[in-house]
Amino acid sequence: MSFADAYCCALFRCGGLEKGSVNIGAFSSVCLKWLPDILQGFAKEYPNIEVSVLQGDYDDVLHWVKEGIVDIGFETLPTGENLLETPLREDRLLCVAPKNYSLGNGKSVSASDLEDETFIIQRDGYDTDTQKFLKKHSLKVRASHRVDDDRAILSFIEKGLGISMMPELAVSGTKAKVKLYPVKPEESRLIGLITQNKVDLSPATKTMLEYIVEHIKE
Repeated sequence: MSFADAYCCALFRCGGLEKGSVNIGAFSSVCLKWLPDILQGFAKEYPNIEVSVLQGDYDDVLHWVKEGIVDIGFETLPTGENLLETPLREDRLLCVAPKNYSLGNGKSVSASDLEDETFIIQRDGYDTDTQKFLKKHSLKVRASHRVDDDRAILSFIEKGLGISMMPELAVSGTKAKVKLYPVKPEESRLIGLITQNKVDLSPATKTMLEYIVEHIKE
């Protein structure tokens, strides 16, 4: 780093002079459950850093980070790409079923309990977690509907149109009349942050990344 760059970074961190911009890519459950609080708190602490958000599926976010369209992406880890990955939190998968639909022992389900069930799944790029689970356990299920939005899936399940596997973050706090079954043994996705590995992050991006990590820890 040159003296000029170091001097600029020092200015950036001093007494309220933080400036810059950050572009974030995220999938739906993060946009709904994490980003509102993160952005609100960040704006109060760093009012001169402009933040923009792009929402998409896992594939979208990965592409955006690799192409430099966004500076930081929320993604499931590992990506298998040459990217800098920062783990944030394990998010367990739950089986979501209609309120009065009985599965497994009534309290939890195993993979074998879901064989031949009618599933509501998301299209490619959105349903990575479900597809990994089904493939891991070699499950044959009937895919009745493909719906992209988490809230739409919950609505379909509520009406008895099928069941689904969904991350806990996506269903936490839902008012839909559904039943949530933990999976035994537990299955989860690892949510983390990805950034380009060979590019020096801007001071604004570093500040945002550190802020997100601390916020999620809390």
